[in-house]
Amino acid sequence: MGIDNNWQGMEQQEDKDLSALLSMKKISNLKTHNPLQKIKSSLLVNMAWAVLICILYIVIIVVFPIWPVRLTIALVFAFTVWALFTAYQQYKNIVPTVSANSPLLTELKRHHASIIQWMHTQLRVALFIY
Repeated sequence: MGIDNNWQGMEQQEDKDLSALLSMKKISNLKTHNPLQKIKSSLLVNMAWAVLICILYIVIIVVFPIWPVRLTIALVFAFTVWALFTAYQQYKNIVPTVSANSPLLTELKRHHASIIQWMHTQLRVALFIY
């Protein structure tokens, strides 16, 4: 009977430390360690920089009336827009929640291969453009 009483006593007791840890205020302040979420946030920062750089290119095209400058900046602008578009496609394809039906490692490897292929494509095109 001693064991049964102990189990019943545990169910009735409230763990204050556990309740404090599980409070919504503490949980909402925690930063995620999900690698897919980190990749998504990095891509979002990358896209924000691309938009700012595109705006800068437009300003340069408007300010400098020299046609060779406009032509080269327009070419680089087109590449930046293309890079922004492909980054957005990668951003949409990354789903940070992994299904329990598929293994986590397989899912991470798939995303890794996709990101590496995207980076190599951008590198090749950037070497050609610049």
